[in-house]
Amino acid sequence: MEAENERPFGDLPLTRHVLLADNRIEAAVVEVRFLGAGQEFSADVAAAVLAVLSERTAVTRLDTAEQRELSVTFAGGQAEPSVEVTSRGWRFSSADENQLFTLLPNVAIVQVRGYERWSTSLRPQLEAMLAATEQHAAPTIVQRLGLRYINRLAGTPGEPPEAWARRIAPAFHGPLAEPTIGPLLRGAHQQLELALEPNVGAVIRHGLVPNPADNEFGYLIDLDVFDTASRVFSWEEVVDRVQRLNRTAFRLFQLMLTDEQIDNMDPIAIDATTRTEGQ
Repeated sequence: MEAENERPFGDLPLTRHVLLADNRIEAAVVEVRFLGAGQEFSADVAAAVLAVLSERTAVTRLDTAEQRELSVTFAGGQAEPSVEVTSRGWRFSSADENQLFTLLPNVAIVQVRGYERWSTSLRPQLEAMLAATEQHAAPTIVQRLGLRYINRLAGTPGEPPEAWARRIAPAFHGPLAEPTIGPLLRGAHQQLELALEPNVGAVIRHGLVPNPADNEFGYLIDLDVFDTASRVFSWEEVVDRVQRLNRTAFRLFQLMLTDEQIDNMDPIAIDATTRTEGQ
């Protein structure tokens, strides 16, 4: 039986117990929204967070960050957009910018490029960011947890777009498998919204993406899983909840793919003792 922090939300089935070595993940992002003091963080707080992140991650740089909000007003029948800075905080990054951390008065964000697996590419970075946030930013209540994976699957040069009907599970085909429309496609985008459990859901954006430079059609799978239940802030509990979101995202990803596509992504068979399932 799976441990609680390893059980996906919605009890989604696992099609194959594998690690996908060629995962094609462009970016992985965790967003933790919280209630706290509601004040902008001083340079002293930024320096303290930088010290924690520098010790536990590849962070070497500190910059200011702003949270902005776009609003549109109408005057005389004309739309007048304006951008307002709603809060200011700090951005921490590695030299190659493959690891990015943002801390604002109500949100902590971890973004990773060059992702390999949850246990090495995202969990340690999230733990460091949340531990620093709890210690120096005085969060009290978690309001929302979000985990996003942007996967861009490569096609075969010269292959027609409808070839993806062999690689994407039939439930997600849309026009791909339609004999008249399929061969004419040059792009297709769909959005699915799922209710997995009370306060837990997912948004899947996916579709055909042309890549004229390489004469091929790729496929985008953008997975956003989230938990909107409010609870007292504990960085250990947040990590466990995000781990469950990770399990959920991976199983949704697998359910979208056929065995042919999974075989194209260098699957490595794993057993239950290693617990390395995940994006």
